[in-house]
Amino acid sequence: MSQHCHYGLLCYRPLMTQAPKSHPSEDQSECLSAVKAGLRSLEAGQSVPYEKVRRWLLSWGTPSELSKPECV
Repeated sequence: MSQHCHYGLLCYRPLMTQAPKSHPSEDQSECLSAVKAGLRSLEAGQSVPYEKVRRWLLSWGTPSELSKPECV
């Protein structure tokens, strides 16, 4: 279900596109791992401020596209 999109980020389709399974699928495990890694980064004080991400996303497809913001 996951696929790489613009800038190599993983994009996920809505989770309820198929009937629920009794155990996590490979895609759900991949998503859960990504969420856990993100939470570990936050706990370590690594994050990107919302406004920087917002400006970056709004610049996609424009002549003045910004580079990916870095963690602070």
